[in-house]
Amino acid sequence: MKVLSATDLANAYADFLEIDKEITKVNFNSLIDDISEEKLVNDDISGFSDGLRRIHRFEQISVDDKIIQKFEKHLIANISHFRLRQISICFRNLKLINENYAEQLLKKIPIDTMERKCKEIDSEDNLNGSLGEIRTVSLGYWDLLTKKIGYVFP
Repeated sequence: MKVLSATDLANAYADFLEIDKEITKVNFNSLIDDISEEKLVNDDISGFSDGLRRIHRFEQISVDDKIIQKFEKHLIANISHFRLRQISICFRNLKLINENYAEQLLKKIPIDTMERKCKEIDSEDNLNGSLGEIRTVSLGYWDLLTKKIGYVFP
């Protein structure tokens, strides 16, 4: 299990939680808690956040959990390396874990960084989808961002 990527490990944990919660907690908890930042660096944040969302369905994840704190640190420190679509999916997933936390974390991302991400996106459909996901997390942030990029909501 230690050779799995962070995304694969999170999703495997969620799969096993669905089958047997108690055995999974005994065998996986330390693996999830001990995911290193180095492992996160080489992973897709949207896939990993999806794994966290899936885990949360079976075992409540708190914003104070070690894995959430590591993920937040990684996300904020490396935000410039991620595509807008990855970021928006990540925040949609975090919202399903804790709505207030997702909104507070989104607001930590400088609006200028997100403006650049909007300009880098490859299609109008992807921009619309990403902005829609951001809108579900924080209407205020979405409003500020869409005004900044001159976006007209379809």
